[in-house]
Amino acid sequence: MGFYGNEWENMGRPGQRVSKKIFCGKGSLGSYRMDGVVKNLKEARMRQPDMIAPWCRIWKIRPKVIRKKSWEATLTSWIIEGPYHRALNNWVLGVIDLKNIPGVQPATLHYPEARFEIAITAVDPVIPINVDEIEAGTGVFHILRSPDFVKQFHDVTEEEAVAIAENMITDILLGNASPESDWRSIWRVFVENELEKIRKKKGGAHEATPLSSTQG
Repeated sequence: MGFYGNEWENMGRPGQRVSKKIFCGKGSLGSYRMDGVVKNLKEARMRQPDMIAPWCRIWKIRPKVIRKKSWEATLTSWIIEGPYHRALNNWVLGVIDLKNIPGVQPATLHYPEARFEIAITAVDPVIPINVDEIEAGTGVFHILRSPDFVKQFHDVTEEEAVAIAENMITDILLGNASPESDWRSIWRVFVENELEKIRKKKGGAHEATPLSSTQG
């Protein structure tokens, strides 16, 4: 899986590192080394990344406490750290269930049938992140206002929506993609292709997601 079919060896599981140089469509990130580099992540007493490559580190957020009722809508979220932008270091990729939650302001739907939203948003580079605090419910993401990518869609299950996000994470890990906003149009096509694969697998007729469901 990947935009350009590049080769890789280790998948970057905990304690492993991708060992072949992989090229990103925007230029090579293979020479960048994350080892020993501290960006705006509080690394003291913080657990190791779930995935490591020479050009990025990725944490899957596993909340132990749901401090805010609105957080119940989050199906999965990841922190991505890498040299994708001169001024930014970290991004959050997440999947949200757009269903109504009692006591929470209804989500803004880009079209009436929208059920899920995938978004990539940069994190404020000034405010440190601590993954352990976020998972414990004592810390939060300080994200920037405008997302780098957002797409709403429907006609899939929760598990299928999460799988799309996991495939996005895989391409970033392999050096085939970037969370940065220059990749917005590529991510739009990627998600639309993933949705089409799911529909074909189910044997259903093609049902296009309205263009208005993608912002930016």
